[in-house]
This record gives sequence, structure tokens and C-alpha cells, in this order.
Amino acid sequence: MKLILTISVLLFMLWSTVAIPTPPHWREEDIYEIMKAGQDLSTENPRTYPTDVPPPPPEGCMTTNGSVPIGTLFYEGDCKHCNCIDDGKSICFTVKCPKIECADAVFIKGKCCAICPDGPNCRMDNGSILKMGDHAQFGDNICECVKINDIQPAPVMRCIYVPK
Repeated sequence: MKLILTISVLLFMLWSTVAIPTPPHWREEDIYEIMKAGQDLSTENPRTYPTDVPPPPPEGCMTTNGSVPIGTLFYEGDCKHCNCIDDGKSICFTVKCPKIECADAVFIKGKCCAICPDGPNCRMDNGSILKMGDHAQFGDNICECVKINDIQPAPVMRCIYVPK
């Protein structure tokens, strides 16, 4: 039994001192560079392995106000509505505003489209506002604010000359 143990110890010592030969054309600097590049040293023709780990899937979308999670609806300004989709990209559409039906339209902060605070109307030559369907005397003319057709939704001023 002692003999077997002694032989085992001697073989172990012998194997641990044996250097694993490298091909003679590989210098130590070459081996370091090959290992740094992620190549396999076990063959005569080294194979390259990817050293970069692919990035994790995106968790959201970048917006002008920071990042939002996937599936979030968000706004880029007042008129651009967006949705953050699975691949971390945004799908957006711009709101198309209806045609204005008034002469005194105003834009409100945070709203995309102008509104008509006084409803459909026309502006008379003297600058005053006349509501759609109303009549007014303007000099020798009687004027009415009317909607001509659906193609042009904004009302227009129609005036008739009335001699004195």
C-alpha cells in the first residue's frame, strides 16, 4: 500500500512540473494578445469568440423629457402623441387640427389646436366680431356672417349694399 502511495505522489509531482508546450511560433506577447481578444489557444488555428455581451433589451424609450417605460403613451409637445413600443422605439403621430371657424381663434398653452372662444364668427371691416348668423349695419351695407359650404368651414362676411 505504501508503495502505491509513494508512486502516486511521485507521478503527481512529475505531472505538476511538466510544462504544457505551446507552438514554437507563439511568443508570450502573442498569447497575451490572443487571450485578450477572446481567442481559443487549444488549436493551431485560433477561433475567435465574441467578447462583447449583447446589450439587454431596452426598458423604455428616450423622450425630450427623459425616459418612459415600454407601453407608455406620451406627448412630445402639444401636437405630437407617441407610444413607446417593445423594441424601445417610439411611434408618433401629429394631431391634425380642424379648420378654424372663427376670426378670433386663440391658442391655449398645453392644447394643440386653436379654439374659438366665442364660437363661429366673422370679423367686420371695422375690426368688430359678428357671430355666425347675425346681421349688422356697416355704413351703407347690411352684413351677415354666414357659412357658405362644408368645403370652407370658416364663416364669411356677406354684405349687401342698401342705398339710402
